[in-house]
Amino acid sequence: PGPGSGSELHVQVHSRGRRHDLVVVGGGMVGAADTAYGIAVDRASGQIVVVGNGRGISHNDATVWQLNPDGSSDPSFGAGGVVQHDNAAGGNASDQARAVSFDLTGKIVVAGSSNQVTNNTDFAIWRFQ
Repeated sequence: PGPGSGSELHVQVHSRGRRHDLVVVGGGMVGAADTAYGIAVDRASGQIVVVGNGRGISHNDATVWQLNPDGSSDPSFGAGGVVQHDNAAGGNASDQARAVSFDLTGKIVVAGSSNQVTNNTDFAIWRFQ
């Protein structure tokens, strides 16, 4: 999103006293707010994963952004480095991604919640390749 069209998610990568350029990460609808709640770095590959919410088709959706070690979007993950999920609880309401880690095999594990349109909230865990 451009200036004045919503929020942008910014990630700044630092390595050994050297700062990389600021990276603007997006993934929701243009003009919508993207919010980050968790970040993890895979020590083996250097991949950076950021989780939070991005505006989806009709609600805020759980959003996972995967970045390369230099901070650029990883095009091999989802659509241009972004995956969104909107119906873990079986409805079409908001899903929230709040925490991220890697399992012992290097797969991304995301914890959060999923809301049904009846305002019922369920705990959710997603695992990505």
